[in-house]
Amino acid sequence: MLLAVAALPSLVQQAKLRLHPEPAVGGGDVLVVARAASGRWILNGAPQAEEGLLRQLQARPSAVVAVRFQPSAGLASAEVAASLDWLQRHSRLPVLVEWQGGKL
Repeated sequence: MLLAVAALPSLVQQAKLRLHPEPAVGGGDVLVVARAASGRWILNGAPQAEEGLLRQLQARPSAVVAVRFQPSAGLASAEVAASLDWLQRHSRLPVLVEWQGGKL
């Protein structure tokens, strides 16, 4: 619930909401991006600097259909919202949020 509330300002500020259906399991690959409580980005299990993550998002293979964002429970809601906003601005793919309790 907190994550949904934290993401609301980012969603409201967008001129048009981008709604994307959940990609089918067999429909393509998904990049898994996590944000640690320390603020460090993690891409598919490997730590990344923000610049490195940006390069990876821009050079994604054509088989990748979405980014699955997994924020740490140790992040403040404002940090989660800022991270989600950053991912949405730098990825041409839908960004799906996956909280420890499930997807949002």
